[in-house]
Amino acid sequence: MRNFIPHPAALIAICGLAAILWLITEASSPAQAPGQPKSMFQISAFGYPSSSENPDSMYGAYIVDTESGKVWICLKNHEPRLVGSIQE
Repeated sequence: MRNFIPHPAALIAICGLAAILWLITEASSPAQAPGQPKSMFQISAFGYPSSSENPDSMYGAYIVDTESGKVWICLKNHEPRLVGSIQE
């Protein structure tokens, strides 16, 4: 079995392509102010279908801001409503 040795031009082309892709993703990400924490959200969805005993279905989601600890609930087609915060 022969050892595979890539051509130097191929290595340069691959590195150049990787650099271009990295620059594109960096340029497309929004600017963050220095010292400003990134907001991260966690979503937990729930739901149950309607049945002959209970014709009303229910679905929604809890949304948690992991930076501030605030918790919202969003039911069916309604706007999210703040329900409290998580205390550590």
